[in-house]
Amino acid sequence: LEDYGDGAGGTGNQTTGTASSTTLIVDQTDPSAFSTGAVTTVTEPVVSGYWNSHNTGITVVVPIANESTLENGWVQIIGKTASSSYEDVGDSVQIASGDLGGNVTVSITAAQFEAINTSLSDGDVVTLNARIDDVAGNATTGTASGTTITVDQTPQTVSYVSSDTTDTNPFKIGDLVPITVKFNGTVNIVITGGTPYLALDTDESPGTATSTAPYSSGTGSTDIIFRYTVAANEYSAELNYINTSSLALNSGTIRDVAGNNATLTLPGV
Repeated sequence: LEDYGDGAGGTGNQTTGTASSTTLIVDQTDPSAFSTGAVTTVTEPVVSGYWNSHNTGITVVVPIANESTLENGWVQIIGKTASSSYEDVGDSVQIASGDLGGNVTVSITAAQFEAINTSLSDGDVVTLNARIDDVAGNATTGTASGTTITVDQTPQTVSYVSSDTTDTNPFKIGDLVPITVKFNGTVNIVITGGTPYLALDTDESPGTATSTAPYSSGTGSTDIIFRYTVAANEYSAELNYINTSSLALNSGTIRDVAGNNATLTLPGV
């Protein structure tokens, strides 16, 4: 400061103030380029690349460069559908010193994921990416993850149940009767834990015992074949299942390609 005590042309008295306690670090360098890593749905059944009715969240792996300016910076997941632009998804995650040179795994809830483009619906394909901001506010948007997520939350249902075997002649003990359960879409059958079956009404007089037709073949298609073996004390004038709940998993699984458990309700008897 100068007071010009002798007028505008004078030398004046000068005082140099105390420097501001706030210093500025010049950082105009964006974080290094990166590619967003694995995208994985949470809660079984997990099927890579699909968001089904059972999933409860998603994790996204984001690589963090070993750059000191990233400490206390932020990772923000962004997402879009084919018909929309990128938008922030979920909350940003702060980068700690221990994350430098490694990865940050960001968790997204079902509500956050399904709010992309206002509201996701079956058939939408979601691309997920990440933006990294360093501590100075410089930002880099990565290359999108190679894993896209297709939304499919509608389970397959049973269209009808039939047998192609003619019933003009009675079946005898030991005969094999194939029964087709037709689904409205492709389903996969897993019998590791147990074999699904149909409960049959074979206890009509003079029969005294109900029976079952275990799963035989057809996984990966819409036509699932169950096979009934005729046994003693079983009789039915018109072979049928017992009721609409007669299709049982028996610790096996019947799911569509996205991982949705099939609806097992059969048409009315």
